[in-house]
Amino acid sequence: TGFMSGVNVGQTTITATKDGVTSNTVSVEISACTLTSTFCIDLFDTGNGKLFTNSPSTLFLSSIGGSVNNGVTQEIGTSGPAGDFLWFTWENASRLCAAYNNRNLAGRTNWRLATKNELEGLFNTYGNMFNARGWPVRLNYWSSMTVGPGFFNVSLKNGGGGPSLGEEELYASCVSVP
Repeated sequence: TGFMSGVNVGQTTITATKDGVTSNTVSVEISACTLTSTFCIDLFDTGNGKLFTNSPSTLFLSSIGGSVNNGVTQEIGTSGPAGDFLWFTWENASRLCAAYNNRNLAGRTNWRLATKNELEGLFNTYGNMFNARGWPVRLNYWSSMTVGPGFFNVSLKNGGGGPSLGEEELYASCVSVP
């Protein structure tokens, strides 16, 4: 058994080889995450293989074995795709990225919480991430940047942001660089 995750939308074929034995070729269709009733997450390649994730839906995180989170918020289709998404304290947002490493998400083990500059760069380049990629954006996203006794968060809806103590429940975006 194994796990495969797509990076770009489209169709491809895959084969697997182990101990000199090659599997049959299988055709796979990779589609954009538009409904949270499916087990998917957006792995957004912003160039040179740098991947960002949106905050996960409850079904996606459950499908990979889960992670510590702080509950569910429901998007209704105006600031994110209609469905249930997870929110996190800062500490649990960091644990989410560690869970992605443990699960080898997209074949990678170097997932970390996005920096303030990375999140601001996403917004400055692509604008509202719900409109650009279908991400939930009703809540701000945690960054790894410390500010006084807390951490900086960024809105991927309007580009705003500010400091929080870390106990606030917000979204999380993890980043991986090859």
